[in-house]
Amino acid sequence: TGASDEAVPTLKVTHQDVDVTAIDIDLSNTTAIGIDIDANNTTHDTMDITANALTSGAALHIESSSTSTTAGSVVKIESTGNRADNSNAVVVLDINCDYTAGTAARALRIDSEQTTGVVAEIDGSAVTTGKVMEIDASAVTTGNGLEIKTTALTTGNALLIDANFTSTGNIGTASGDVPVPVVSIDVDKSGVTG
Repeated sequence: TGASDEAVPTLKVTHQDVDVTAIDIDLSNTTAIGIDIDANNTTHDTMDITANALTSGAALHIESSSTSTTAGSVVKIESTGNRADNSNAVVVLDINCDYTAGTAARALRIDSEQTTGVVAEIDGSAVTTGKVMEIDASAVTTGNGLEIKTTALTTGNALLIDANFTSTGNIGTASGDVPVPVVSIDVDKSGVTG
């Protein structure tokens, strides 16, 4: 137990052997939490990993070979407090990638071997006046803002937009109906000739 006036870590591990695991934890518990961290941090990170010497390894590797079909997640992130704010960006998962070049680089990659189901799902059904997804590709010149590739289609669609309007009556003001577009394309050709 580290006292409040001790300016040293309660636990510090210095490991000099370059090819042996520094900390090896083998847990046999099946119904209890393996490692539990209860932190009171406010302005500092609860856990910080610095891995500046990385080459082909990963700073954090999580693997599960479980074949159980019980609903669950390999990684689960929950933010249950109401921290939403109109001025401060409170983000649940923040990826900041500073690569400036390299066509093979990715800020986020999902490689799924599933043949049915959904690979990526976004449930924004509670959004009313906001945006469920926003893509800012304002620096793209010869590339694409959004690219969808499909080469094996026999039936189905490369892109399907299913808009189901469940409201009844007029949508708009007293002056009449206001059309609700399913797809709206706003092209600003400022500075472009032809």
